[in-house]
Amino acid sequence: SGWFAFAGSSMDAAANSGIPANSASRCDRLFARAYRDFGVEPPAAVDRWGYWTTVVGAMIYVACMWVFWVTLNIGSLPLGVFVEPLWRPEAKFRRLKLPGGIPLIAIALPILLAYTSYVTYLRRGLWFVVGPYLLVAVAGTFFIAAFVCFNLVRRALAGRSR
Repeated sequence: SGWFAFAGSSMDAAANSGIPANSASRCDRLFARAYRDFGVEPPAAVDRWGYWTTVVGAMIYVACMWVFWVTLNIGSLPLGVFVEPLWRPEAKFRRLKLPGGIPLIAIALPILLAYTSYVTYLRRGLWFVVGPYLLVAVAGTFFIAAFVCFNLVRRALAGRSR
């Protein structure tokens, strides 16, 4: 019926039922998903331009989600974390576990840190290995001390103004 028959779709534009969940057309499922992924029901009647623009936009959206998913997994899998496909509803980060329930990240992260420290030592020397740890400790101590001093001065000044 109407232009939906042209698109090879099983949706009836005159009906208010929306896109059926068991629709045989992939385009119909993409059209409905483009709305439902953002918490909105798809419109019952839509023109050809709106339909195909939405379908192409949904294809681009899913393609971008695929690229983000692959990129996230390239960075997280070596550390023992699997990212579920982002285009699925309620995608989560999953910790991979060894037999016995030991999280893989507890093994992989120290090995990766030791390897990078060793390579840094070989290429740049001991100061480049130890330096970042010392610098972070010194900077953290400095900022905590500055915060404490600032609050002591603030309280002393607030006490005088009363």
